[in-house]
Amino acid sequence: MAVPNPKGTIYGNRAEEFFKNIHIHPINELTVSMMPQGINYLQMNIVECAVANEVMALFLKNKYSYIEIKKNYTPIILGFSSIKKSKTCVDFIKFLKSEKIKKYLKSRGICI
Repeated sequence: MAVPNPKGTIYGNRAEEFFKNIHIHPINELTVSMMPQGINYLQMNIVECAVANEVMALFLKNKYSYIEIKKNYTPIILGFSSIKKSKTCVDFIKFLKSEKIKKYLKSRGICI
C-alpha cells in the first residue's frame, strides 16, 4: 500500500490518523513523498493499493476500485489567499465563501 508521507502531506497525515483510529496497521506500507506518487506506483503495479483523494479516485474509477472513507479522521481544511489583489482572485475567494459552495464542499469532507 502506498501512503503519502504523514510528516509532509495532509493526505498522509489523515491516512495515518484513520489507520490508528480503526486499529489497523497496513502490511507492506510504502511511504511516498506525495499522493500522486502513490497513484503512479499503483499504475505501475509496484503496489496493490494507494491512498488517494476523491478527485483522483473518481478519475481512475474505470480502472481501479475504491472506497470512500468519511469518518475516523479529522476533516481536511484547505485555505486560499491572493498574493496580489486582482478581480479574478477576489471573485474566486468570494465564490468559495458562498453558502452554496460551502455546503457542497462540506458534503465532500472539505471545510473552508
